[in-house]
Amino acid sequence: MSDRRGRAKGFGFVEMADKEAAREAMEKLRGKELNGRTMDIVLEDRKNRKGGGRRRR
Repeated sequence: MSDRRGRAKGFGFVEMADKEAAREAMEKLRGKELNGRTMDIVLEDRKNRKGGGRRRR
């Protein structure tokens, strides 16, 4: 994901339909290095999120 100036924010989201495939991908990627940065994989249940959306100015 990028900010308004095109700079990387340092995080992104991935949605997967299959929970087993998601678990396997998380295990394989956790702690791996990408572009000089170590990945930290976090599972987030989007169904239970509150708020969201962009802030309006």
